[in-house]
Amino acid sequence: MNLVLLSGGLDSTVALAMTVQSGGPTAALAVDYGQRHRKELMSAEWLADHYKVSLTILQAPHLRKISTTQGHGEGTVVPGRNLMLIGLATAHSLMLGGGRIILGVNHDDAAGYPDCRMEFLRAAKEAVRLGSDNKCRLVTPLKNLPKAEVYKMALRLEVPIEDTWSCYEGKELPCGSCGACQDMAKAVKSCS
Repeated sequence: MNLVLLSGGLDSTVALAMTVQSGGPTAALAVDYGQRHRKELMSAEWLADHYKVSLTILQAPHLRKISTTQGHGEGTVVPGRNLMLIGLATAHSLMLGGGRIILGVNHDDAAGYPDCRMEFLRAAKEAVRLGSDNKCRLVTPLKNLPKAEVYKMALRLEVPIEDTWSCYEGKELPCGSCGACQDMAKAVKSCS
């Protein structure tokens, strides 16, 4: 079973599209940790439906207690979030019988988040393997790609980009100024 960690953002959606295209049974997992940008969970639900995969949304409100806000009121940031998400995904994957856990981190994420860097991902892959008694394997198909390349891949895969949500703010429309919106704007500009 393939299990895609699906935030509702562009990267995880591209990872989902790649996984579905490669074939095999696939499910998606999202985590509700009380993030202010909760619209991403609505996007995850829509995208799972679009790709015809089942979606489980785990409730993890305790993560809200250890979250911070970034910059000028930007959205919820949970330190070490990927470490915790990978642990939750491993447990969920084992419940489904094990298999591949797909995490959609890209190369540019490493600059700001230590749990997106190569050394962390190598260690996480080994931890998943050992912690699951070789029943699960962490896969990071976008880890070497900058955001602009992920965007180009989304276009090639015909991902419904307009239905993804990457903004840290919890407003009706993307704010255009948070880090996630700026990264997306740069990616789009590089393709025009």
